[in-house]
Amino acid sequence: LIYYPNAMSPAQSTSPMPDLEPLQLLYVTNGLLLTAERWWQAHHYYQHRQNLHYQSLQQPGIVCGLGVRVIPAPETVPSELRDARWVEIQPGMAIDWAGNPIVVDAPTSFRITSEVIDQPVTVYVVLAYVNPRTKQWASLPADVVKEEFRINERTTPPDPDEVELCRIELRQNWEPLQQAAQVLNPTAHELDLRHRQQVRSRPQHALRVGLIDQLSDSSGTPLRQRLTALLQSIEALYPSMAGPAAVETVTLTAASSSNRLPAAASASTCTVLVLPYSTVLALTDAQRMLLQQHIAQGSTLLIEYADTEEGLLRLSTLHTVRTELHKAIADLQDIDTESGLATMRQDLRAEQAACEAALQAQIQQIAQPVQQLLSDPTVSPTTSALTSQPFLFDALPQLPTGPLHLLAWEGVVLAIGPLSAAWTSQQFDQPLDRATLRASQELGINILYQASRRQQLVQAQQPTLQERQP
Repeated sequence: LIYYPNAMSPAQSTSPMPDLEPLQLLYVTNGLLLTAERWWQAHHYYQHRQNLHYQSLQQPGIVCGLGVRVIPAPETVPSELRDARWVEIQPGMAIDWAGNPIVVDAPTSFRITSEVIDQPVTVYVVLAYVNPRTKQWASLPADVVKEEFRINERTTPPDPDEVELCRIELRQNWEPLQQAAQVLNPTAHELDLRHRQQVRSRPQHALRVGLIDQLSDSSGTPLRQRLTALLQSIEALYPSMAGPAAVETVTLTAASSSNRLPAAASASTCTVLVLPYSTVLALTDAQRMLLQQHIAQGSTLLIEYADTEEGLLRLSTLHTVRTELHKAIADLQDIDTESGLATMRQDLRAEQAACEAALQAQIQQIAQPVQQLLSDPTVSPTTSALTSQPFLFDALPQLPTGPLHLLAWEGVVLAIGPLSAAWTSQQFDQPLDRATLRASQELGINILYQASRRQQLVQAQQPTLQERQP
């Protein structure tokens, strides 16, 4: 099995799509008896189409307004409720996960009632849509009423059908609520509006990144921090791709006797499974088979060869020699072939060929353990897709440790060189320049993009989870 001990909550990832419900249009003919139920059904068709439009193209969130401020207790409430726990929701509009528009047309007062018992509590103030059909229409004074909303407070993160307006950390019951003196760094009993989500386009590529490290506790490894930095850059560099903002911990255990993954594990497969090169060398046959099954189900393995300084130094030396030989040959390019330097040029070309062969042999030696994870180890690697979409590269970034190599097969990517270290600015002896940092992040996003695209195509050919379950 594969175990994810710190899987992220739905609020931290792309909002889920509601259950699929086919459109049903009332078939109207002459003489059809018009009842209240049929009237509702006819109008529900158009509401459903509108909701599908929002669900398909947008993420839920706040469209405009809906500010929150601390206010004195209204004079119209009983004296026992006149305390310093009142807030006011400003007019505005939001759209929930089901595509329902929520309109607050007037300032609305709301009292925080949660209390601190043993330890501090975080209160979430949320907005929710109210279905008009749940109202008691018989008791209403008019035939036309406004669609309503509901403001709730809760001490657990919001449900998918709720839009968060603010949150407040309560530590003392007697402490009054306050406006945030520093809105980007609110303290206890101050309104925290940092987690409000604005309506935005729905990402076209879902993403989940897991880190495998069988040799030690991976919770604080530099590789995890570097992957987190890459995920944080996605929103600004390529917002069409989204997912949890944290790297999941993935632990490989022995496969079952049937060597098949259960359906539940298949559904929770990560888009990208990242593991250091040293972990690949330590894999058992059962773990290797399990990873092959996940590759077949749509996951992509990203393996980084960066924890062997001797191997990287050897590659860097070969690159340096090759570059110097190429420069020397270019300097002799215009010399007459009959001169005595022509023989020197031929010797340099021979040395260059020998250096290139040694470099390729070193890369092949590094790639050999990785190729054991492939269903067909004889397939040649390619990098054209990784350097063309969504960002185009004519050359890979040059890192302080030497040139970077990328080898890509079906479902497996091998990065030879500390690519992940270049996703942050403080991983080398000298800070990276902005061009190298940005190019490295864009290359990382290219890898994530191709992995997400491959997962979509693989899963499009597989049965649904319901069909896989007995």
